[in-house]
Amino acid sequence: MTVDQIDPEERCSRATKKLQECLIEEGQRLSETGQYQPALAIMFRAYALRPGVTPVLHSIGRIYEAMGDTESAIACHRGVIPEAAEKQYFNAASAIQRTVRSRKASNCQHLKTHRSESLRLRLPASNADPSTRPEFRAGRTESRGSFVSVMDSAAFWFDGFNTVVVDNEYNTVEEHIKGNACLIRDIARQRPERTISGTVCFLDARSSSIYYHWMMDVLPKVAILTAAGIDLGSIDHFVVRCQSDFQRQTLTHVGIPEEKLIAPWSEGLTRCTQLIVPYLKNDRGDRFYNGLGLGMARWVPLWLKSVFVNPASTRGEMLYISRASRGTRSPRQEQRLTRELGQRGVRTVTLETLSVTEQASLLSSATLVIAPHGAGLTNIAFCEAGTTVIELFDGYVVPCYWALSELAELDYHAYFARSPSPSPQQAGEPVQKVSSLAERRNQGMNLDVDDLLSYLDTLMRTRAMAS
Repeated sequence: MTVDQIDPEERCSRATKKLQECLIEEGQRLSETGQYQPALAIMFRAYALRPGVTPVLHSIGRIYEAMGDTESAIACHRGVIPEAAEKQYFNAASAIQRTVRSRKASNCQHLKTHRSESLRLRLPASNADPSTRPEFRAGRTESRGSFVSVMDSAAFWFDGFNTVVVDNEYNTVEEHIKGNACLIRDIARQRPERTISGTVCFLDARSSSIYYHWMMDVLPKVAILTAAGIDLGSIDHFVVRCQSDFQRQTLTHVGIPEEKLIAPWSEGLTRCTQLIVPYLKNDRGDRFYNGLGLGMARWVPLWLKSVFVNPASTRGEMLYISRASRGTRSPRQEQRLTRELGQRGVRTVTLETLSVTEQASLLSSATLVIAPHGAGLTNIAFCEAGTTVIELFDGYVVPCYWALSELAELDYHAYFARSPSPSPQQAGEPVQKVSSLAERRNQGMNLDVDDLLSYLDTLMRTRAMAS
């Protein structure tokens, strides 16, 4: 292929990537020689070129670590620009002044659909003391409710990480922010916009390629649209990344045809004749994920069950969900574990081989579900009330399936492959806790099979006596 044959947009993208790489190299060189402030200035300039590329922020976080600025380092490792840096580099004062709530946005209809709600959380049953883990200290879920913003001549930015919605007067709509709004506002003014005619619905969400986030953060927005009285057929385009079979299957299942899908554009604002944005946040964070699942409302799993589960399903299955095909967080002695579980009537399943409706049918028939922490546990939303769920943890602990179990009235157990201990943050190493997240998320599980089997046998005897 010659240079002339390359699409101009692709040419620009390649040049931007090359420039970013050069700036990162120079920023790292300055940092290594102790010139931290010039290094930060260059690295933030590099990040602004491609704000959806978050590893740059991790590199900036390491510069803050070297400077001894722990708070700023943690912010960067979580994917957000520290407030001081926003003021210094990205005109934060103007961005804050031009931020409005959905109800006060220009040319915007604010359609409330679901009220906020709060549910008391019980500390999970466990083989250890889960209260030593901060992830299980939340006393309640805190759902913020849901609504739809219907806006004329509005625009949005979505690069896979940052989400910003602006009205026709270039005010940022506060509730729809995720990530670094000050930066996005600052750079969006310097870039061309893409225009889409007709009625456009922005459906996407951060990490939507992951099954949990797709099922919990994207699909339920369809229920919000319906609750707002919006006919899906009246929408010309839905903006959402759709690359996997489960995404196509589920969109078709809820009534969104593939020919209406448009992939988001990550190089600038997309302005629409009419923009529809459903509001749904299932965590407690605003700019970054925090307390994943602890902001979910009870209606979310109920809606998923109503859409995907056949009420005629019979119960009685005991299941172990294997992650062997994923290569992460799988018990290192899984062959022995599955053999022993099989002798107890527990069937091992690999959910990736099933359609979503097949997964829903299988899990709705379960009385016991055992699984390492992972996306397969999303399907406990389809379980009947009272189903026992045993989630296996090692070094990576997230509360989302505990919260989901409480919302769905399941019998949840947190099993720790190693004794839960105070997190590194409590032990005085907050930066290491945050920056090592990916490593802990992907490591294998050192599971004591005999101990888990003993825990399971005791649980099954107790259940048998109770029945």
